Amino acid sequence: WADPGIYQGSNSGPEFRFYSWITQGTGEKTAYIATIMAGTTAGCITCTDFTTMKVFIKLEQIVAP
Repeated sequence: WADPGIYQGSNSGPEFRFYSWITQGTGEKTAYIATIMAGTTAGCITCTDFTTMKVFIKLEQIVAP
């Protein structure tokens, strides 16, 4: 995520990642989903300064009976 210029809408951004995985083992029935988005202030096309960024992280756990 340190590539400059990917954090704002005017330059193919903001950065968006989606991860999903399932636990493994006998009797395991749990899935996880992580949604992550990072963006920076407008006009900062090549910024990687963390003080100008906003980050959204959503974690979900789904357990089957």
